Amino acid sequence: MDFLSRLLDAVATHLQIPREHLDAIDQQTRSDEGGDRHYIASITALECQTRAKRVVALALSGVGSAQIAERTGISQRRVNQILAASSGKDAP
Repeated sequence: MDFLSRLLDAVATHLQIPREHLDAIDQQTRSDEGGDRHYIASITALECQTRAKRVVALALSGVGSAQIAERTGISQRRVNQILAASSGKDAP
């Protein structure tokens, strides 16, 4: 049993539905994402993504990089790096 199987088992239990109802999702996910890629983001990586999204949202609302740095607890240089990396993307 791999991670995806355990995850879908937990979802089925939580939603109180038969596990078989999630078989199509299982197959599609394995088709799209399976193979050699076995990556699950760490909590730290998710926190960084969340912070980057907040930085971009603040910038889009007109807050300056110095104020963003102060509000998020990161350096102004890091704010500018996040904003540069998000240029041309919908979200960081």
